[in-house]
This record gives sequence, C-alpha cells and structure tokens, in this order.
Amino acid sequence: METSMQSFSVIPPIGNLPLVVIESEAVMQVPGMPGLGEELKARSHADQLDLLSYSTNASYVLAESSGHNIPNDAPEVVVAAVINVLRQTAASTGRPDVQLQP
Repeated sequence: METSMQSFSVIPPIGNLPLVVIESEAVMQVPGMPGLGEELKARSHADQLDLLSYSTNASYVLAESSGHNIPNDAPEVVVAAVINVLRQTAASTGRPDVQLQP
C-alpha cells in the first residue's frame, strides 16, 4: 500500500516558492488500541516535516488550538499563513505596496 508521502514523491521540488505546512497538535485516540494514536501522530508529523523539503522557502506552523480540521478549528492560522504567502509573493515581484488586511 502506498503511503501518503510516497504519493508526493512524484512531485518535483518547487524551488523558492512560498510553502506553508500547517499541522495540528491533536492526537487522535483510537478506542481499544492504546498507543496507536501517538504512533499515527508521529508518522504524520514526520510526513509534515518532509513536505518542508519541497521548497527552499518553506515554513512550519503548529496549529495548537486545532484538531484534524484546521481550517474549521483554527481559521485564523490558515488566514495568517495565506496573508504571509501573499506578502512574500508581492515583495518578491516588486509589489511590496500591495495592501493586505490581517
């Protein structure tokens, strides 16, 4: 069975394009299977860190107040990441005057 990171192996690096990896700190509890949630979280965390290698301009954000559904649980984290990428892009294209509201 193909793992989630193996499916990304066909994607070439994206150079210095901004990339933000947002991860939840939540650990899923699996009833009747003690320790499985922690094992899955460790694997997922390693996969998230591997994603950072796709760009030389990557950043990592831990969504501390979020469960698995980060856009729903912590939309402010997602909005801040998007605004940051837009600001970086504007600055790198000679448009640092673009106004973005937080």
